[in-house]
Amino acid sequence: MTTDHPQPHLIYHADDLDGRGSAAIALRALYPEPDLDDEVAHDAWIAQARSICHPVSYNQPLPDLPAGCPVVLLDFSFEPPAMLVLAAAHPLTYIDHHAPRIRDLEAAGLFPRLHAMQLNAGDGPPAAILLSFFHFQPDSFIPASICYLSDYDALPGSARSGSAWTDCILPYQHGLRSYPTDPWDEIWLDVLDEADAAGLIAEGEAILRSRAQTAALFGPRSCYLTEPWKWIRQPVLAGNGVSEDYFPHHVGYWEAEILLSYRYEPTCTPPNQWKCTIWPGPAAPPDFDCGTWAKDNYGGGGHRGCAGFHLATHQLPIP
Repeated sequence: MTTDHPQPHLIYHADDLDGRGSAAIALRALYPEPDLDDEVAHDAWIAQARSICHPVSYNQPLPDLPAGCPVVLLDFSFEPPAMLVLAAAHPLTYIDHHAPRIRDLEAAGLFPRLHAMQLNAGDGPPAAILLSFFHFQPDSFIPASICYLSDYDALPGSARSGSAWTDCILPYQHGLRSYPTDPWDEIWLDVLDEADAAGLIAEGEAILRSRAQTAALFGPRSCYLTEPWKWIRQPVLAGNGVSEDYFPHHVGYWEAEILLSYRYEPTCTPPNQWKCTIWPGPAAPPDFDCGTWAKDNYGGGGHRGCAGFHLATHQLPIP
């Protein structure tokens, strides 16, 4: 493994497979992974990977980094003032596709100060994992598995239908989620080599069938339609830890402007927060943009069709 100083450090969006997969690609490009049969070397590689990989989410401060080390920022951006500090202190490679955040950085005049960039400021593919593959493996064949993950994260809601979505993209996502997916985990070798994609799709299909059966039985009791909340001022269909699959089974689904899933995360930074994910509901205004809404109201981020943010425990009203 590379030992030259200063070693590149990776900062990546930890909340989804797009950020984790981007880090998995960058990690193996910058620090080639030893053979799994060489347990001593591989264990040392994992230990070093843990030391140079920094998972982050919105509303978190910059991680502690060695002075002057190169930084690769993947599927994520901090607020413009923090990005200016980061770019001034480190050679910075920035790979992202979150349009509201990219527009903010453009307005702040940040981009000329970046060491390198790989951006998609549109509202569709490619997502960060595919941009990272382009950046670190420009001459390599793109595995279909990388495209599945990119399409899941970046396709707008209107494109989330058809056989490609239901037969490959959606089940592959859920099959992969059933495994440990930190950037150094072995499952990413299968993703990068497109190994056993059919097996992951089959596992995801089984997970989705089970969820659909559970939603049909318990969905109406798993979430609730609120009156417009003071902190949102829009009709919200909310559920604790539910997936997007649950909402259509609730009688209030068609009146909701925002679909909100939240779960308690006692170990996140800062601690004791609710991790919130939103989608536009059936009654959302035609121009509703989840990513812009999450950024402007709670310092979060994402895309037009899906976004996330964190709230302190006292900020989330539970009926």
